[in-house]
Formats: sequence, C-alpha cells, structure tokens
Amino acid sequence: MLALVMVACSKKDSTIPELSTSQIEDYDLIQVSNDMRFVPVKISNSDNKIMDSISIRIVSANGTVVARNVVRQINNSNIEQMLVQVPFPLPAVAPTGLYDVIIVSTDAKGNTTERKYKVNISNVQTAAPSVCSFPNAALPAGRTVWIQVTAPANTNGEDIFITGNFEGAQGGADWSGGGNNTFKLNRIAGTNCYFIAATFSSATEFKITRGDWGKRIQNENGQDVDNLRWNGQATQQITVRNWSDRVVLAPPALPTSMIQSGFVTVTVDLPTDYSNTDNYYLVRRGGNLNDRSNPLVLVTGTTRKMVGKVPKDQAAEYLVVKNVSTSIGVNVFGIQQAAKWDGISNPINIALDKFSDQGPFITIPTSLFLVGGATPGGWNNPVPVPSQQFTSRGNNVFDITIALSTGSAYLILPVNGSWGEKFGGSSKTGGPLVYQGPDIPSPDVNGNYKITVNLNTSSYSVVRQ
Repeated sequence: MLALVMVACSKKDSTIPELSTSQIEDYDLIQVSNDMRFVPVKISNSDNKIMDSISIRIVSANGTVVARNVVRQINNSNIEQMLVQVPFPLPAVAPTGLYDVIIVSTDAKGNTTERKYKVNISNVQTAAPSVCSFPNAALPAGRTVWIQVTAPANTNGEDIFITGNFEGAQGGADWSGGGNNTFKLNRIAGTNCYFIAATFSSATEFKITRGDWGKRIQNENGQDVDNLRWNGQATQQITVRNWSDRVVLAPPALPTSMIQSGFVTVTVDLPTDYSNTDNYYLVRRGGNLNDRSNPLVLVTGTTRKMVGKVPKDQAAEYLVVKNVSTSIGVNVFGIQQAAKWDGISNPINIALDKFSDQGPFITIPTSLFLVGGATPGGWNNPVPVPSQQFTSRGNNVFDITIALSTGSAYLILPVNGSWGEKFGGSSKTGGPLVYQGPDIPSPDVNGNYKITVNLNTSSYSVVRQ
C-alpha cells in the first residue's frame, strides 16, 4: 500500500504542508491486481485550513499521466485519516514499471507545493468480464431455458455454439463440437454477449465452443471445465473465461507479505527439479549461510517461482540456500547467482539452473555466435564471422551490435557450426539466458541492436542503437 502523510504547518506559516516519507520510500514496490485495482494513498493533516485541495497524479517514464485523483472540500472530519483511491488502468495502458507519484497541495490563495516519489508498480490486473444486459423475453414454445453467455473480449464477435448430449434428439449429432447453426447463439451487436433459447432436460450436459473442440470453453487457469448441466431455472448464465486456442492467463500476484516499504522483493526461478519438500532461504553473501531469517515462499499459481524480501541495500548480495549451507543456487556453469539491488528496480529476479551440490556443470564458453532468421545470415550454421561473432569484454561478458529483423527469432551458440549446445530466452528485450532454451524472439522494430550476454548472471539484454 502506498501511504503518504501530510504534515501541517502553523496557521501563521504561509508555506504549503510538507510531505513526510515516514510510510513510503523511493523505489518501493506497489502491486496492482484484480483484488486491488487502485493505488491507495493515505493522507492526514492536523490543520485543514491550510489546504484547499490535494491532487495526485501517477506518471509513466515517458511523461504520460496514467492515473489521477483530486481531493477537495478538505475539513477536520475527513483530513484526520483520508484514504484516496487512485484507480490504475490495465497493463495495456500502464504496464509494470517505474512511475512517479506526484502530490500537489494547493492553498486558498492558489499557491502550490509539489512533492514527487518514484515507485515500482507491478500491474497484474486482467480485464474484468463484460457486463451483459440480455433481452427480457418469454421462452418460445417448446424451449425450457435461456442460455446467456458472457464471452471474453478475444472472442472478437465470432459465432459460438452449445454442444452436448441433447443434439441427437434435436436433429444433430451428440457432442458434435459445435458448428450446427441450430445451436448457434445469438449475439447482441457490438458486444461479447450471446444467448439462445434451448430445449434441455434434467439429464442434459453441454459445453460451449466457437465451432469445434479446438476452440472450447476453459476456466481462468486455461484448463478444461467439467460438463455444464442445466440448473433447472428458466435462465442460466455462463461466463467463458478462456477459449482453449486463446488462453489469457493473469500474471501471478506476489504475496502481499513480501511487499513492504523499505524492502526490495526478490523473485527466484527455481530449477526444473524443484521439490516442494525442500526449504529455501535468501542469505546474505559473506554472512552466516545457516541464517533462516529470510525464507522464500511459493508464488500461488506457479510451480517453481518463489519470492522473499530483504532490506534495501546496494552493498548487499543475497544467495539462495536450499535446506543446508552447502547447497547454494548456481547457473549451468556452477557460478553462484546473487540478488543485488541496483537502487531502482523492485522486484528483482534471479534464475537458478542447479544447486552447488548437484553438478556436473558445463564449461564456460570463450566465444559466442549469433544465428537465426532475425540475423543477416539466417539459420545457416556455421554463421559468417566476424559479423555474427560476439566480442569478448572480459569476465565472461560478450556483446555484438547487429541488424535484427522483426517477426523472427535467433539463438546464441558457443560453438560455430554446431547445434549441440545453445542458449535461448523468451524476452525480446532481455532477461534470463536459458541453456538449451527456446528461440529468442526478435524485436518489434527492424534496426540495429546491441545484444549483451553476461554468463556470470546467465542473462542477456537487447538495446536498440
């Protein structure tokens, strides 16, 4: 929660009330989720006569105001403890990132004082289902139920159908998967709201599709739902959370216990052989490796992402210890992976490939090469050198500046001409470097890019030049 305390000045003081940072620090983390779709701002002041209004703006790095709110008519009854809720838009408008929270106090004469704080906002909201308003009409003769369906936005106005064990008795084939116009729902123009008058019985089971089983209803987690059953009422409302071919999953929300002012949140991607019977801890490098004061907890909805928190300290590095002090998180080369705060980012992430007591580890490459459809040389292997060979900058850091084309992908090879070993990743702009991983997607815009690979941290970055 974002909390700002307004501290009043004396009535004879002509200045505007100062803002106290006692309950928030620069570069704190705020999470906006489906459970909390706003940034809450707590305001208090002991002398309401000094302030005429307080405006709050949340501004992105490019200067765009993405959210705002204004408090007026401030008086003794509400300024003692005022919670201002600043609605925050969806990630498409305001993605996760660094934002300025700007608070402007205005007195009765129009004088203003501005205070600004930088916060990291993790925006894991998803669009709420449409609110549908269906026609209120009597059931046609022979029909037993109105089926009213609220579909997700990515239905894009396409036809949807009911299919089930009722079709054979009504001139179709049971469980056809859809596509029969007799069982096509009516769409309310310009919406994702559909309805049909159906003939069901107490034994009816059915599902909803966009015309075949490859486009069937799924739940919010992208999993198949059980067969739907008629509930016996004249109207049955159903919300489709996902289609099997267009699954949109909400990003996992971090546990609120691991988000606190003055702390940096650390997320950890555990190795694929993660076991939920093991215990994991963040331990300061150089300290007591048996310290168990900073445990990691599993992020709900994930299989191997864990999270913890440590005090903000740019001089500190934190390792991941599994169970005992001799088992420390490392990458594929056996290099310890440490969480180190850069003074700005929150949360920070580290990815682990193994633990130090697991081995064996692969040899650290002395050369790297770029191959892929996004490169001038395409997927031909070996690649042309030196144009597609990285330059070593020492200490296991390599970089290359090269023209990349959009709509394709590439990989990083330790041996030119060999597909035996490769490094990939999932982000267009950089992130964890994955040994034997997926093709790295090319940027959204054609151009020259500098790709930097750090084997010590198993990471890469892609920056347009």
